Amino acid sequence: MTQRSTATLQHGIWIDQQRLAEAGLQAPLEIAVQPGEINIRSAAPDHGTSDEPANEPEALWDVFRSLGRDAQPGRLANPSVRHDRYLYGEPQ
Repeated sequence: MTQRSTATLQHGIWIDQQRLAEAGLQAPLEIAVQPGEINIRSAAPDHGTSDEPANEPEALWDVFRSLGRDAQPGRLANPSVRHDRYLYGEPQ
């Protein structure tokens, strides 16, 4: 069940531990700030022994580049030229 309340901002917002516990959140917390919203969730534990590559820019680019290596050929003719038509049904 979602509980909502309105807070008047004076100096900041305080979320007490009981309310966090009711939401199933526990320390450490991860806070993501986006336009119009702030998301709070339990952060993944950092054990430092992961076999996965660190989130270094080069490691992330390697993952991105690997996505197309074994890609299956598509069935559409000229998909990049007719992108909007295929996705949205818009005439060209």
